[in-house]
Amino acid sequence: MLGSVVNWLMGWHRALSRQALVFGKRRWTGAGSALVRNGKSLLFSWVPILGDPLTVVAGVMKEPLTQFVLLVAIAKMTRYLAVAAITLNWT
Repeated sequence: MLGSVVNWLMGWHRALSRQALVFGKRRWTGAGSALVRNGKSLLFSWVPILGDPLTVVAGVMKEPLTQFVLLVAIAKMTRYLAVAAITLNWT
């Protein structure tokens, strides 16, 4: 969870800002808004390779921190509950 918040902060503070990317400003805004529309894509933040870029883009797109933390926490708790259920044979 802390790593996701750090990624969000990197995006928020423009460490990976729109100007630092090779995309044009209009193209980046369109891609980012499609990726993080209503925060629903943050429910995939648990996916190993996809999750980190999603959290950075959420910061760049100024996703509210409270909504970000809530969605990422739901996603990660669901993942770890599924892993625990499989590991401990909770079926």
